[in-house]
Amino acid sequence: MKWVLGIVAAIVILAIAALAMFSRSNHLVSAVELNRDLSVLFPESPEDGSSAAQRVVGLFYFIHRSEARSSGERVDCYEFMHETFEEFLVAWLAVRALKDLVRARPNIVIASTAYGGRLNDACRHLCA
Repeated sequence: MKWVLGIVAAIVILAIAALAMFSRSNHLVSAVELNRDLSVLFPESPEDGSSAAQRVVGLFYFIHRSEARSSGERVDCYEFMHETFEEFLVAWLAVRALKDLVRARPNIVIASTAYGGRLNDACRHLCA
């Protein structure tokens, strides 16, 4: 991943961090978990030797890093300073994904059976 980011790329990375927390039903994520999630999407490492999680936290001041010791081991965890921002980013990412699906819809040959196909119409209307 190139760490010189545009605004949208930065928001996407923040949204991924928010989704890492949200998908675990927790308002914080460990450095190990966040690195694992980020490595799937961005397999290349930052050039300065830092972890992807460290870079995300370093780039954005509104992610708080906390440190704890467990059985003599240091455990880093991250959380957003404001939970509403985390929730906004998850919703923003979901809407973005739905818009991508709506754009891909003409190429999808299998029709949705959810709600008699009406769910597709609702998504297309909301995301257009």
